[in-house]
Amino acid sequence: MKLEINRHIAISETGLVLNPSTGDSFATNPIGLEILQILKRKTDYQEIQNYIISKYDVEVEVFQKDFQDFIICLRNYKIIKDI
Repeated sequence: MKLEINRHIAISETGLVLNPSTGDSFATNPIGLEILQILKRKTDYQEIQNYIISKYDVEVEVFQKDFQDFIICLRNYKIIKDI
């Protein structure tokens, strides 16, 4: 699965995410911000998983659940799309 951040999405250095086409905005934590920065490079799921698990020493099952929850949120806000 490859994901891409939709055009015109603004992401600040502090983790504020704005979708100007809908007016929706939200703040994310530092790990969420890291994932968004990785998604800017059109990275696939496995690369993101490997990076986060190795950097933060998190269990695969924990990452998978949290990542899926985050992706659902990003889709709901129309921040990302599948490519």
